[in-house]
Amino acid sequence: PHIRQPLSAAQAMPEDIAWPEPLTDEVVEAAIDRLLRRESWETITIKIVLRMLEAELLPAGSDAPLKPFKKYIGTAVDEAMARITEERKAAVSFALGQVVWAKMSGYPYWPGRVVKPRQGSALERQVRKERDAGGEAWLVKFFFSDDLLVCPAAALESWEVGCGKGWREAPSQSTGSKLREGYLSAVGRAEAALREPAQEE
Repeated sequence: PHIRQPLSAAQAMPEDIAWPEPLTDEVVEAAIDRLLRRESWETITIKIVLRMLEAELLPAGSDAPLKPFKKYIGTAVDEAMARITEERKAAVSFALGQVVWAKMSGYPYWPGRVVKPRQGSALERQVRKERDAGGEAWLVKFFFSDDLLVCPAAALESWEVGCGKGWREAPSQSTGSKLREGYLSAVGRAEAALREPAQEE
């Protein structure tokens, strides 16, 4: 994580100002939780978090930015990252050949499959490095694009969980048509691949 504060979120809250209406601690922390479960953590910064929260929580044209709450929000992000990481370590384990949803920066969660890196390959070394550092990581091959990505647990969801969140539907109309077409094709290929044997990459 890029955001680190020594205090708890409650301790970091400014004493002399209040949240702009209709925000509360609970509303902001729930939005932070949603954001962190949706976005890649590799590129997240406090500046990006503030901008996303303002876009989601404040009325258009609002003159009440969240910058005065930067320390509180940064600390709340740190706490949420730690909580989500522990949840995923406890609840998630992915098997070779498993069809999953994986998050690549700049894209929605995308259908992919856990594959085995070829022995001695750079991808195998990357997976081993992540695990030697104390994290969990898997190599995922994305459907449609065939791109490969080493994904930590925080960037993966099981197929069942993702479908339960409605991810089988195409992204919003604001997404480019080529991306929407690729996404729907990837979903179709994932469904067809659920019983195919695993492959090395």
